[in-house]
Amino acid sequence: MAEAMTRQRDTRSNPRRTAGRLALAVMLLCTLGGCGKAPTSLSLRGKQLNAEQLDALAADDDIIWLDLANTNVTDEQLRKVIRMPKLGHVDLSGTSITDAGVAILAEKKDWTGLNLSRTQITDAALAQLESMPDLGLLVVGETQLSPRALMQFSEAHPGVMIDPMPAMTNATTRARPQG
Repeated sequence: MAEAMTRQRDTRSNPRRTAGRLALAVMLLCTLGGCGKAPTSLSLRGKQLNAEQLDALAADDDIIWLDLANTNVTDEQLRKVIRMPKLGHVDLSGTSITDAGVAILAEKKDWTGLNLSRTQITDAALAQLESMPDLGLLVVGETQLSPRALMQFSEAHPGVMIDPMPAMTNATTRARPQG
């Protein structure tokens, strides 16, 4: 118990994670409040991207937040995305990303936020996220992740905010032995 509390305290005192969470919060508030995009964010939501556009994107050294939701980006094309040195948050919701794509994302260790909702990821993807010590936000709605696997990941990584966190429903409690 004391070890878990120490780990939780250490996780929360990570200045990089705190800065990443603050940047995410500001960007989310600006997006919701209409205050405009920060110069270090880029939304390509819903665009159909070609190889040349992804190459140009990978050459941008200033982007820290990238919205690729509902684009045609594939697992293999994520190799270009991970070359962006300052990029800490990427929204890949509504794309065809699979566990193989998460393995590619895991090659970059300094993610602060990942939106993988409405992708094809499974429980196997969670093992890849183990290598991301700065991860503070994980959005995984409408995926193939099981509630049990998400609960286990959450318990092992208390500093990661998971959205949505599965509720303990009859479906998840039925799998547990009664008694």
